[in-house]
Amino acid sequence: MIKMRNLYCGLLFILLCACGLAGCQKKDKEITKIVVASSKMVVGIGKTSVIYASPFPDRAGKSALRWSSDDPTVATVDQSGNVTGVSNGSTYVNVEYKGITESVLIEVYEPLTDIVLTPSTLTVNLEILFGAAGSFQYEVARVPSTSTEAITWKSSDPTIASVSQAGLITASDQGTATISVEGSGGVVKKVITVNVSKTGEDPIKFDSKLFSQIILPGDNHVDRNSGWPATKIWDGNRASAGGSSCSQPGPHSLTLDLGITGHLAYFHLFTWKSLGEGYPPFSEANVKKFEVWGSETLDASGSWDSWTKLMDCDVIKPSGLPLGQYNQDDMTASDLGQKFYNIANYGVKVRYLRIRILQTWEGMACYRICEIELYGKPD
Repeated sequence: MIKMRNLYCGLLFILLCACGLAGCQKKDKEITKIVVASSKMVVGIGKTSVIYASPFPDRAGKSALRWSSDDPTVATVDQSGNVTGVSNGSTYVNVEYKGITESVLIEVYEPLTDIVLTPSTLTVNLEILFGAAGSFQYEVARVPSTSTEAITWKSSDPTIASVSQAGLITASDQGTATISVEGSGGVVKKVITVNVSKTGEDPIKFDSKLFSQIILPGDNHVDRNSGWPATKIWDGNRASAGGSSCSQPGPHSLTLDLGITGHLAYFHLFTWKSLGEGYPPFSEANVKKFEVWGSETLDASGSWDSWTKLMDCDVIKPSGLPLGQYNQDDMTASDLGQKFYNIANYGVKVRYLRIRILQTWEGMACYRICEIELYGKPD
């Protein structure tokens, strides 16, 4: 009898423990929150998207969720969580389960019917010119103009061509890539083909400490004064007045020994200005039109027969304003300098350069250059 009683008590204990555990599990499954996939959703007018939500930790109660919209004139929601845009604006959609509520911000936009690009071309050819990457800017117009649908830009290969969200395409390397511009609704999309070519290797700045002036027979060059010798044209000081020649009327010529042999990629010219003295940029004796000639060897006779004309160079004044007038674009251009690229004759080996000044901004018998920098591939 005692054994039977002990057995009965043991079974009762096991049953009580089992019930206790069941009670613990049941308590663990009590809903503590509602999990939603996102706290914000964007949907177009007339478009429908679903909000994914479930009770936690008991997902089995998902079918008992109750849905509502704060403003059905902006967005409606059905009892499966399907949200439909009605009009421009924003509202909250609420999901409730046994007194626990979660809300999702709904932003409703007017869908795009088209994206108009200016310029309208869908093919862009860019160049990387001696390390300088070309770029191309698009402007975008929405159709309808009242649409608030987001527009995104994306490159198929940013290592060839990258694009900003403002529509600026920039070359990265030689090759072909596609640029897409599309509305977030996934209906309107334009695809642009970008072809990138590359000219020349990334240039190296020639060491101006190796430069020296050579005066050849026939060179029309005399230093304007002791303060502005030709050697100041490459002394690395852009803030100085540079070098100036004042002799017979042009064309003037200045011969330069680079100190090494190489290939010239581009000639970087900086113009002089002195506003305090009444000399704006692109005025006075600043060069306006010149030629750059090159040779690997030096003919001491001064004959031009052994020289190759590398470039014809015309200095550009950005504003186009008359002499004596200027704007900030002119000031900036003077500070940044102007590059003249030796594309056609990059293959010509040079050690010596001959700069032939054909015209100054005010037609003076003198010329002035603030500073020059030379870039290319030294041998």
